[in-house]
Amino acid sequence: MTVHLKFKIEYEECPVCKLHSVFQGMQPGDTIDVETASTNLIGHWNRSISTMHLQSFGGMELWNVLSVSGFKIKNKCQSSGYEQPTVRTRCQGMVPLNKGLRIRVKEHYNARYLRWQRDLNIFGAKAKAFLWKPYVKPDYKCVEFGGGSGYIAASLTCREKWMIEINPAGRKWAEEHLGLRTVASTSDLANNTFDMVLTTSVIEHVECPVYELRALRNIMKPGAVIIVTSPGISPHMLKWKPDDINFHLHEYTAQDLGNSLIKAGFIIKNETLCRSEYMQ
Repeated sequence: MTVHLKFKIEYEECPVCKLHSVFQGMQPGDTIDVETASTNLIGHWNRSISTMHLQSFGGMELWNVLSVSGFKIKNKCQSSGYEQPTVRTRCQGMVPLNKGLRIRVKEHYNARYLRWQRDLNIFGAKAKAFLWKPYVKPDYKCVEFGGGSGYIAASLTCREKWMIEINPAGRKWAEEHLGLRTVASTSDLANNTFDMVLTTSVIEHVECPVYELRALRNIMKPGAVIIVTSPGISPHMLKWKPDDINFHLHEYTAQDLGNSLIKAGFIIKNETLCRSEYMQ
């Protein structure tokens, strides 16, 4: 049996949940054929665009999200039409004989990943500070979601700094070397607590992005600000490559990211700030 999913998972709040539910209803040896379409827009989020894509997929991301959902990949996932208004990505997976074997996302984020990521974290704390500096005030209580080794959270000039990080090696480093308060999950923090939430180049790694954005909204005070950045659609992710340490599960245009924030219950304060400035 072959299950066809064409132009569907880009609308899902949790693509991994959708694919895994399909996987659960299939038998060993069955195949799945998934095709996605992404609007290749450079510009800012536009509330008048009716297409409610919540994320995009290149070949790398579709391979990863199928693998996390339990499938064994049959062919090399590839994208086409990068120079066109619409990028299409297609991939085929098969249900393995042992359905219990699944790649666990949290197992990817370990000491090895931290060593690779630490220098990027240090660089990002300096190079991208202009994105969030105007929204941080000295009396604020701030939290970074997916803070890695903690250098961005530590650089915030505010009263109290927290970090949410799935990687135990990252939490240990941030606590011991930077003095940060850390937790493993958003659910470990109290509701209506934070004045500002920051997450930079993290949402593309998350299994259920809209679910996580809702959880972050819950820990924010009324009137608090969330700042979300993502690398965007990148040509080098359009084709699957073995052993890619990034392990992105999604990509985002400005429209995707704006739609996801709206779906999670946020208000886009300034449409021109929800934008794509480059794709590289």
